[in-house]
Amino acid sequence: MPINLDDSICPLCQQNNRCDVQSQQGCWCMKAEVPAALLEQLPDSLKGTICICNACIARFQQQNAQ
Repeated sequence: MPINLDDSICPLCQQNNRCDVQSQQGCWCMKAEVPAALLEQLPDSLKGTICICNACIARFQQQNAQ
């Protein structure tokens, strides 16, 4: 997997992650609960630096629902 350095792109699906962390209001990602197992899919160099999009979070949760 090529490492994407564009923080507006989800590192998993390569779509817009709609991150707005630079705005004064902050971003949805600051309040999102991203499963640890999903974060583990990121290269160490991207952890804590780039947003996984809502669609990938929802897809992961749906696929792993009990």
